[in-house]
Amino acid sequence: MQGNTVNHGLPWHRRSWGNHSAGASRRVRTLPPGYDTPPPGFRDRPARPGSLATPLAIIGGILLLWGGIFTVARIATDPEPLPSAEVRDAALAFQVTEVEPPVKSLGPAVAAGEYRVLTVVVRNPGAEPRSCGGCDQRLVDDRGREYPAAAIPNSAVPPGAAVTVKVAFDVPVGTVPAALEVHGSQSSAGAKVALR
Repeated sequence: MQGNTVNHGLPWHRRSWGNHSAGASRRVRTLPPGYDTPPPGFRDRPARPGSLATPLAIIGGILLLWGGIFTVARIATDPEPLPSAEVRDAALAFQVTEVEPPVKSLGPAVAAGEYRVLTVVVRNPGAEPRSCGGCDQRLVDDRGREYPAAAIPNSAVPPGAAVTVKVAFDVPVGTVPAALEVHGSQSSAGAKVALR
């Protein structure tokens, strides 16, 4: 009973009752450069339970920073939520309710760049029927460049009523719409509907 003789007389927490290494703190042996065996007086370095915490924190910080940059970029380029404010020109009122994502073609028509299609509500507050089919509508981008409409539907607007039309613009790829210049008649001064 050598085991009992060795353990007898020692405090209970110092006695060896089999493998007690599981309860001890794990140690990592890292020898100094040029040594195959531990030199005199060398002690193992205790393993740090949070040794992965620093790399994970750095990775998390990078991901958080990237997400913030992406959010700022979206805020800088995305238009303001629609519908826009209503503007009036001549005898008609205009409001943009949607700016559709860019597409390369509309039916058989293929854009030289890409099509940006705007949904516009045209309201006639007057007592006479109106039409904006031949009116000049222009899209203004965030750099101040103007693009004429590729297609404007010929829409008669009865008095006191409103119609919804879609106006398409053929613009360079990546164009950011900033405003729509609308005209209530062919000779009117025009008004701008802000899209941002």
